[in-house]
Amino acid sequence: MKQLSDLDMLQEIQDRFAEATGLAAITVDYSGKPITKYSKFSSFCAYLREFPEYREKCYQCDAFGGLEAARRKKPYIYQCHSGLIDFAIPIIANEQYLGSILAGQTRLDETNVNELETIGRKSEWEKHEKAKEAFEDIPLIPFEKITAAAEMMFLVVNNLVEQNITRLIQSELNEKKTKLIEEMQLREHLEKELQRKDIQSQQLQMNPYFLFGILNTASNLSILEDAPKTGELICSLTEFSRYLLDNINSLVTLEEELNHVQNYLAMQAIRFEDRITFEIDIPDQMNESKVPAGIIQSLVDNAVIHGLEPKERGGSVTITGSSKGDQWILEVSDNGVGIPEHVLNNLLSWKEGTYSTRQSKGIGLNMVNQILVTHYGPEHSISIKSIQDVGTNVIIKVPKLMGRLMYA
Repeated sequence: MKQLSDLDMLQEIQDRFAEATGLAAITVDYSGKPITKYSKFSSFCAYLREFPEYREKCYQCDAFGGLEAARRKKPYIYQCHSGLIDFAIPIIANEQYLGSILAGQTRLDETNVNELETIGRKSEWEKHEKAKEAFEDIPLIPFEKITAAAEMMFLVVNNLVEQNITRLIQSELNEKKTKLIEEMQLREHLEKELQRKDIQSQQLQMNPYFLFGILNTASNLSILEDAPKTGELICSLTEFSRYLLDNINSLVTLEEELNHVQNYLAMQAIRFEDRITFEIDIPDQMNESKVPAGIIQSLVDNAVIHGLEPKERGGSVTITGSSKGDQWILEVSDNGVGIPEHVLNNLLSWKEGTYSTRQSKGIGLNMVNQILVTHYGPEHSISIKSIQDVGTNVIIKVPKLMGRLMYA
């Protein structure tokens, strides 16, 4: 985004938008870093951001709002932790998410507010008298006006960016021809392999062409900026996808599965940086035991997405193994937000056969359970223990001996 030659024009559009609508606005890149100056930033928000705990919540709201708008590919209107109304406008060019415009810092009447999603837990800023006074000074704006402003800005900005990014990409292609050819060859090889295998894997609940899309995104990002971790991401993703292609519906050694998990963790480490830590503690004697391919990675992915993503900081996932009689015990633990009691009850209803796969937070765990039961029998269904705001433990049991085949 910073390489756009019309960045000054983007600032001017943002300023004029703020003056015309009375809404605050700021433009950020795909990682959430501001690339323009704030326009009409409210005194209420400026005051709250003097406090570290509120400032962090504001950053979290901004980050989530931009990503959600990018996922929807349209403006996303929401209520922030302080009770104000904001919206995020995704900036997209050539199907790539480049950043977003965050605007709002306004109020609505109660009827409209109740219809909007709220990001994060509400903060307790009302205990500050100065904040209460500043909040009351923020005007009420009709919801229809906010919607119209968001749609107008979406059209104007994305038109501008689309024109400039096309020229920018053409210039970068000329300068980095060799690098681009290598990446195109890598993508072509992966695409052919995907087509040859014709993967539509229910086991991992993902379309394999999703992987190709991520690889394409990483390649284009490397054109737009000098990102030293891009090559690392492509390498990890390539190994990740090869493993899936080669081992669908197969049993692999636990050592191979853990190598696959390491590739997954390497990609997540780039995404979350220091926000999430990972630890693997598996005895050496378990390395040759057999497990269904992708099963441990599915449990880790479930822990990251549903347990740790909603957590503001301090997330961790631990994979441990132990021996008990004729079975190996594998446990994936996280210190995330936990599973709500009604969702946990649905998950545990597998044994009664009443669980619905339409429960989105449980699809991954349900599939893992089905795979275990299919391979080893109903007595090997997974065990789940979860406490809200404390974390979740998922335990699976793998037999050391099946028929005449000794796994370890």
